[in-house]
Amino acid sequence: MKSLVANFKQEYGKTPKAVRRFIKSALLLFIAWQLLYHFLLEPYRIPDAWLTGVTARATAWVWSFFEPGMWVLAGNPMDYVVMQNTRIVGIADGCNALEVYVLYIAFLICYPVTSWKKVMLIGLGGIVGIAVLNVARCSAIGWLGLHHPQWVDFAHHYAFTLIVYAFVFLLWRIYVRTEDKKTATG
Repeated sequence: MKSLVANFKQEYGKTPKAVRRFIKSALLLFIAWQLLYHFLLEPYRIPDAWLTGVTARATAWVWSFFEPGMWVLAGNPMDYVVMQNTRIVGIADGCNALEVYVLYIAFLICYPVTSWKKVMLIGLGGIVGIAVLNVARCSAIGWLGLHHPQWVDFAHHYAFTLIVYAFVFLLWRIYVRTEDKKTATG
């Protein structure tokens, strides 16, 4: 065990300073968010109640283009999109994309930047993109539930999760490439 710790310290010392700064910032931000969320926000559903409701209403709005009479049945901790008194899809607090938003923004904060204004603009644009994708995901899960219920679990737990995180990774990649080019050109 002692040699493992010594080996880790030695390897960590070889790591570039910018990478060590990123790791320290990310670890600190992760711990701070977990403490803030689980001890202060989650027990009172802040901002979960609002965000789950917005996601459910936006999903019902998308569905209303295809099926008239969609509405939202608010619950705790799940809101339902309802059509003709049938629950089409339930949106729980864990499905409102809060953790994805936090993860996306945390990366932007931890990555060395040339302009905080750019971080805020890209952060806001990314959150809007993630929100739209999440509403599309919830709508698609509802559609699958009606037409192909055997695919719902796979789509919800694997396919759509992969799509959302691939989108976030793509946004990060674009951000890093533009920041690196800006830094390189000075």
